[in-house]
Amino acid sequence: MCEIYSAASKVLIWLGEGNDATDHAIEALHKLMMLRQDTDWVLTNLHKLLPEDMKSSDFPPDKRDERIKSIRAGMNDIFTRPWFDRTWTVQELALGRDDPLLLCGSTFICWECFRATNIELDKYLAKPNLGDEDSDHWVLSGVQAALPPRKSSLSQIRLLF
Repeated sequence: MCEIYSAASKVLIWLGEGNDATDHAIEALHKLMMLRQDTDWVLTNLHKLLPEDMKSSDFPPDKRDERIKSIRAGMNDIFTRPWFDRTWTVQELALGRDDPLLLCGSTFICWECFRATNIELDKYLAKPNLGDEDSDHWVLSGVQAALPPRKSSLSQIRLLF
């Protein structure tokens, strides 16, 4: 496997089939990646990750809430995929020449973008209202459980090899 990954021009990490929720989650992660580049920006709620057209005051609030639920479900789905629990998967990250792409269905995000958004999600989930069982700390339990091992940059992972 070492030879295969190191010879690959681009490593594609297949997380499995996608669905509307995983598509919405990856779209939200892309948005989070863009927003986090503003040094004053802080993720205070997932509504900040909605598409711009959904933020308008004439957009039905129930549709916004529905999309937020879909984003949460999709993030939990993605972060609990079996790929993240497999011990040999670090080879895919470490041995490829370029930043690998994580694919879930037909949507994708690059590893470094995924890692950077994880840092933002970790900060966000580290400040939960633990008494509120509807808070994202509880709702995003799959994401919360999966975050710590995803903090390594590609350069840190590559040092292992």
